[in-house]
Amino acid sequence: MDLTLYEMERLPSLPLSLPFPSDERLAKKCREFVGQPNIHQTTDDWSRELGMSRRAFTRIFRQQTGLSFVGWRQQACLLSALPQLSAGQSVTSVAMELGYENPAAFTIMFKRAFGKPPLAYLGLR
Repeated sequence: MDLTLYEMERLPSLPLSLPFPSDERLAKKCREFVGQPNIHQTTDDWSRELGMSRRAFTRIFRQQTGLSFVGWRQQACLLSALPQLSAGQSVTSVAMELGYENPAAFTIMFKRAFGKPPLAYLGLR
C-alpha cells in the first residue's frame, strides 16, 4: 500500500476536470460550449456575446475558473474528445469536429496535455 501511495504521488496530474464559473452568464456560455466545443471560439467572441470588455471577461473568467479562457477551451475540447475516441471514432473525425485544421494539430495539443498521442493514451497503439 505504501508503494502504491508513493507511486501515485509522483504521477503527473492530468487535466480531467473542467471548472465552471459562478457567474450565471459565463456558466451558461460554458455549458453551451461543452455541448458543441470548437477550438476556434475566441476570447473576443465570448466577451462580445456577453457584452463585456475583453479585459473584464479575461479577469472574471480567470478569477472564477482558475484558468485562462484558452486553457479552459483546450481542456473542454480534450474532455469532449476522450469519450469519442474511446468509443472508436477516428482521431481525424474528432479533430475535425472540434474545429482543428488537421489531425496533427489536435494530436500535438493532446500529447502536450496527456504526454502521449491519442491512440497511445487509449492503449490502442
